[in-house]
Amino acid sequence: MKTIEPTITGHKIVSREEWIAARRELLAKEKAATRLRDELSAERRKLPWVKIEKNYLDEVIQVASRLQGARIGCIEVRPVREIAELP
Repeated sequence: MKTIEPTITGHKIVSREEWIAARRELLAKEKAATRLRDELSAERRKLPWVKIEKNYLDEVIQVASRLQGARIGCIEVRPVREIAELP
């Protein structure tokens, strides 16, 4: 019976030590990318906010009061008629 060895194309075969060295280089790049992403996220969180001038609460209450209780994914929608009567 003929034995067929799998062929791997496009990949260099190296010793374990060379693989560990290459992996450490890649890990350093991955950590740098993570730090950069964290810095960008922190900058995004520091962005100024915009004050919303219009009060949308009345509109939301009107729409919700016309809905029957429903579950959409993990969000539960319930009628809130009693809230509409608050001053």
